[in-house]
Amino acid sequence: MAAIQIREKIQSFGLSKRPLSEPASDISKEEVATAKRKIRKTWKLSICQWFMYGLISVCLALNIADMLSYMKTISQISGCGRCIFLKYQLILMAVGVLVIFLLCAIAVVVLKQSANGLRIVVMLMFLATWLQMMMIILLTHEYPLIHDIEVIWKRHMSLEYYENKYECCGMMGPDDYTYNKDLVPSSCFKHRSMMSQDLYKSGCATKKTTPSDLAITELVSIAFQYVLIVAILLHRKYLERNLVEARSLRALTTALLHLPP
Repeated sequence: MAAIQIREKIQSFGLSKRPLSEPASDISKEEVATAKRKIRKTWKLSICQWFMYGLISVCLALNIADMLSYMKTISQISGCGRCIFLKYQLILMAVGVLVIFLLCAIAVVVLKQSANGLRIVVMLMFLATWLQMMMIILLTHEYPLIHDIEVIWKRHMSLEYYENKYECCGMMGPDDYTYNKDLVPSSCFKHRSMMSQDLYKSGCATKKTTPSDLAITELVSIAFQYVLIVAILLHRKYLERNLVEARSLRALTTALLHLPP
């Protein structure tokens, strides 16, 4: 009688729809699907899912904003193919594309509630985030512009981007233009006034750059991505624990259904 009561409780829980008199030699796909549906309906799992969806949305928005910033900067200095700063931007842009792809993959895996899939994407996400962090460390170090300016000057290309941003003129100074019998461009003057008192005296090759404004936005993205990684690990642990409990209940169901009534 006790075995029958236990089997009735298990059957009412929804893990098995077999008749009580019918023994079960194996676990059917229907029982597995029913157990998974029970897990998906738990409120803790739903809260964790929506929390991660929110983090994914924030990370996507931050990375898209960074991508737009990279594209704008690259379009301004696209003519300098060997410039160090341009190479950094291209690397960051490639990593940003990878991170956006991984964020979309994480959203799909979370929706499917695949513990194995979460294990793979969390490792890839950690590596991509670590690479972003290394690039930020590189970008926060000050480096001279002389290499970039020299390459642009030898190619007879415009220094307008650097002259506007760093308030400089020519490679070593405004005399570089007069020596080559060229007109001093308006970018060499403050507010493009073309007045002698507003002329920048220093050359762009003497300047140094530290793209700290770019690093700040990247640090915010990385902070949210690490929070997302921790959330994925916790979600995966919770998901695996519930799947183990479901397997145990299904095994118990199978064993009890073999008992005589």
